[in-house]
Amino acid sequence: METDKIIHGNCVEKLKEIEANFVDLIYFDPPFFTQKKHSLANKDNSKIYEFDDKYNSIEEYLTLIESVLEQSKRVLKNTGSVFLHCDKTASHNIRVVLDKVFGRENFQSEIIWSYKRWSNAKKDF
Repeated sequence: METDKIIHGNCVEKLKEIEANFVDLIYFDPPFFTQKKHSLANKDNSKIYEFDDKYNSIEEYLTLIESVLEQSKRVLKNTGSVFLHCDKTASHNIRVVLDKVFGRENFQSEIIWSYKRWSNAKKDF
C-alpha cells in the first residue's frame, strides 16, 4: 500500500482495506451527535454539501464510533497515535469508548479549543 496519502471514503470500509500495524497517525473527525442535518453551500450556491448527523440513540452513535476505533486500533502501529476530534455533545461518551478500545493506560492528553467569539467572554483565558 502507498504511504503518505489521504484516503477518502467510508472510514470503516477503507480501514478494512489497510493492513494491520501499518499506520503511524489516524485523525478521526466523526459527526458530533448534534441530531441535525448540516448543510453548506459554496459562494454561488452551485454546490451544496450536506450530511445527516441524526441517530436513533446515543448507543447507535457510539456503536459507529467503536467500530471505527476497533479498525483504527488494528491498523495502527504500536507506536502510532490517534487524534479524535469531537465536541462537548458526546465527548464524555466517546472517551469511555476510547478507553474500552485502546485501554485507559494509553491515553496521553487532550487538546481543548478555546474560541474567542465575544470580546470579553473569556478574558485572560
